[in-house]
Amino acid sequence: MAAVEPARCVLAHHTDPERPRRAVDGAYVCAGHHARLRGLLAALAPLWVVLGEPAVGTGGGPRVSGTPTDRAPMSAGLIELRAAIRQKLASWVLMIAEERGLGTPTDTVPAIVAWLLGHHDWTVGQPWVDDYAQDVTDLHAAAWSHAYPRRRTRVDIGGCPQPDDVGARCPGRIVAMVGATEELLPAVVACTVCASAWAPRQWAALGRSLAPEREQWLTAVQLAALLDVTVRTVQRWAERDGWPRLGGYPPAYAASAALRSVTGAVAAR
Repeated sequence: MAAVEPARCVLAHHTDPERPRRAVDGAYVCAGHHARLRGLLAALAPLWVVLGEPAVGTGGGPRVSGTPTDRAPMSAGLIELRAAIRQKLASWVLMIAEERGLGTPTDTVPAIVAWLLGHHDWTVGQPWVDDYAQDVTDLHAAAWSHAYPRRRTRVDIGGCPQPDDVGARCPGRIVAMVGATEELLPAVVACTVCASAWAPRQWAALGRSLAPEREQWLTAVQLAALLDVTVRTVQRWAERDGWPRLGGYPPAYAASAALRSVTGAVAAR
């Protein structure tokens, strides 16, 4: 009896594209695409939130004096992109839900992304996964280029405090994307697994819920981007509250101390 040839990944590969990759059992994609597609999908929830922040892309625009937020409204292009993310992901939800006889999530992008992540293993086992992967990849690329036009660095914050589907602690990591210059967008931190996202105004509550882990050391510029304050404010808090710091240039401060200062500043308002 002839041996059955293992299934091959149906998606394109940038490195050594002619070499076939073995698909994961029960799927049409290799292990690399399985993980990458999940990561791109999970990132769409926090990116969608970032795109709604008043300082993002052309929608942040110049400050407009006399308005409550001193910001111009979002551009038509940014509004269309956010709508496209919602509509395209929702269309996949409807298709998957119909094929599987399932209910649908609430009509918010974070809820939609979380629902799709919950069905990720089933989705990559469908013959139309190439179309699905292309949509997710295109949406992520468009959202990322609008939200982060400059180079960003991924910073690990800690373990996710959210419960998973069975009530246990989510195994994901909370990460943030921060930049290297003072002209930065407000940061949003998000979980790598459940797609939960926290905007800057939610940082104080998040800081109180994170379990103590190994310390993260960030520069004043990175903390300013992460906390949506000026570099001078970060430096003033560091001096006032005695943040632990590492030497060198530029100096780096303990992120846990910064979170405590943010919590205090919010409580004092």
